[in-house]
Amino acid sequence: MIRLPFWWPHLQPTFGEPLDAGALATLHTEVDRAGAAQMAVALDNHYAARSQTFGMDIEYYPSGAVEDLWKRLSDEFKDDPSVIAYDLVNEPDVSTDAMWQAMSNSMVKTIRENGDQKIIWVEGNAYAGVDEFTDNGWTPWITDPNDHHVMDASDNIMYFRARVSELWWKFRRHDESYL
Repeated sequence: MIRLPFWWPHLQPTFGEPLDAGALATLHTEVDRAGAAQMAVALDNHYAARSQTFGMDIEYYPSGAVEDLWKRLSDEFKDDPSVIAYDLVNEPDVSTDAMWQAMSNSMVKTIRENGDQKIIWVEGNAYAGVDEFTDNGWTPWITDPNDHHVMDASDNIMYFRARVSELWWKFRRHDESYL
């Protein structure tokens, strides 16, 4: 399985408007290529939570904007056998866990009301790692009538970024100790 990232502003440059035909065609082409290679796809709404997406963080988007995006994507892919999952928002980072829980449940509801049975991939708020899920009395918050979802933790992301950065600079300096 691959997570196929897309950048929301390329796919839907204006909230509530139709998806961009060219960007949507590219996404369909990539899904078709993955399917032809016998790979399952999780559509990954990457960078959706960050201010570089629309100049503001996701919690300040217009009401219903992210649900509108997922309704449109569900319309496009709910019958595509290559797409098995939707990653609602990669690494959400909103003010409170309660806000993220309400937002993610609203997205799940929108997808399910569209008759879509795909797996829904929900990440924890604020780069939640396994320790945040387990040490803080975490309980599942998704209300999914199909009970067809997964929770995702972004564990060790800072270590990973630091290590990649270190290896990159060694490579750039022709320091072969990274091998």
